[in-house]
Amino acid sequence: MLDTGELVSTEVLGHPAVSTTVHRTLDGTMATDGPFAELKKVLASFAVIDVADRERAVEIASRIVQLYREAAALSDNQVERRYLLGEADRLT
Repeated sequence: MLDTGELVSTEVLGHPAVSTTVHRTLDGTMATDGPFAELKKVLASFAVIDVADRERAVEIASRIVQLYREAAALSDNQVERRYLLGEADRLT
């Protein structure tokens, strides 16, 4: 994906236990340590890809799921495909 320019960026996120949640209150905003809600599943990393169509995005996501499965010997890995805000119309 690097040689085709499809991989734009990728990042691994920190553990939610060391996160800060910022939310609005009647008096403004409040920051609290840790996740706001109980988490059953956590977003651990993300990749931004730039592809021609949905089919290519699904193909890449399938490869990522397979790599995670092989690396961690897990069976419940999932990859969620989303558009960047404002980009959904570009691929229709």
